[in-house]
Amino acid sequence: MSRLLLTAAVLAVLVYTMVLGVQWLSPRIEQDIAGRVTTGLAEQGLLWADVDVKGRDVVLRGEAPTAEDKAKAVNVATRVFGVSNVQDQLTVAGEVSGSAVVSGTAVAPVKQEATKVAAPAVDYTLTILKAGESVAFEGNVPDEASKKVLIELAANRYGIENVDGTKLVVVEGAPAGWRSAVGAVLMHISNLEQANVVVNGTEVMISGTVIDKEYSDKMEADVNQVLPKEYKVAFAVDVVTPTVAVDVEPAAGEETAAASSCDMAEAEKQVLLFGFDKADLTAEHATQLKVVEKALEACASEKMVIAGFTDVTGSKLYNKWLSQQRAEATQRKLMRDGVAKDRLRAVGYGDLHPVAENKTREGRAKNRRVEFHAGAELPYAEGAMESKKAAAKAEPKAAEVKVEAAKSVSTTSTTEQKVEALKVEAKKVVETVKVKTVSATQTVVEKVDAAVVEPAAGAVDAATEKASVIAKPWWASKSVSETAVEVK
Repeated sequence: MSRLLLTAAVLAVLVYTMVLGVQWLSPRIEQDIAGRVTTGLAEQGLLWADVDVKGRDVVLRGEAPTAEDKAKAVNVATRVFGVSNVQDQLTVAGEVSGSAVVSGTAVAPVKQEATKVAAPAVDYTLTILKAGESVAFEGNVPDEASKKVLIELAANRYGIENVDGTKLVVVEGAPAGWRSAVGAVLMHISNLEQANVVVNGTEVMISGTVIDKEYSDKMEADVNQVLPKEYKVAFAVDVVTPTVAVDVEPAAGEETAAASSCDMAEAEKQVLLFGFDKADLTAEHATQLKVVEKALEACASEKMVIAGFTDVTGSKLYNKWLSQQRAEATQRKLMRDGVAKDRLRAVGYGDLHPVAENKTREGRAKNRRVEFHAGAELPYAEGAMESKKAAAKAEPKAAEVKVEAAKSVSTTSTTEQKVEALKVEAKKVVETVKVKTVSATQTVVEKVDAAVVEPAAGAVDAATEKASVIAKPWWASKSVSETAVEVK
């Protein structure tokens, strides 16, 4: 009885602990999903939609400019990892849905009179200032909800400690599509080192600096694609090269010393670990990157591959994209600190090549990483699990196999030499036997000749008989039965 009571008590404690854990985790999960859905909508210029999360279900509310925009918003929310269902409570300007829609299933709209929008104030202005990883807002926002959304978007990208929204003022009269336009611009200026964005009515002016023209070209294309059609945008972005140390011709003897100090081993030991579904760099990453930068500075001609990875959570395609973002974020940081772009190569491998088991939380945390590999060669072959480091480890084994093979060849050669020597000895023995046979035969013939030339009296018959015996083979002097016995 006491054992049953003890078991029941333990189970009760476990259930209570699980309930507390779910209650503690639920708000964090909902906040994370809401942030990622909002970011996805902002990147596509769909920030007119309000996002509400209940558990893992997302509720979309708001008025879409067109039916196409409505479908696009539902599609964006549905694709966000962790979302279970999407409840579509969106309306289209001039139309209204008759019922809620789950997971983006379309319903027949009911037409209604279009909502009249007040003409916006001409000087309705918002300024966004970006310096490195810090963002500051100044100017007008239409309501508290829009203010909250903009600050949360910036916090998700740059960290809440790097966002200043104290100079935002709620003023009515924003033009249609204002929040979508501002959100899209905010998301796509992340690659600018310095940025000054002015949104005045439906005019957007973006100026600043970037370390690579490729980044500015992509930003312009993305902003033009997602900005509401009523808005016009102008760009004035300059490409700047980070300040780097001037190369000085080394004095006699210094070049050898510099070459000996070039060691990429410490840089290759650095591994940047990332949070779940994150690609932003932290203060801890900055400390590790200093080691990499120091090694690249010492090895002025050395190149480096930056390899990004994820755990197995999520789809293959998304993990490939996320790992590429981690590698590129690291590359941009090194470029900001003065490393030339042509010395760096960023590659995302997705969930391939794990360094730990993905079955445990600790293992997955180790797999969400960025590695550094010296040289221009890719550390992992495409579609293969073999790395150049693994191949390097295999080289000693290959050398051992070659040595063993050489020993085998040497042994075989020695054996062949012994066989040849034995053949020579055997040939000599055969020659010796032949010589002795010829000598014995000559001696017998000489004795026979002597007996014939000078026969003794009465010895002719005996000599003839003896010569006959010598001339015949050994088996001819025996009977048939005796020969048969010896043959057997």
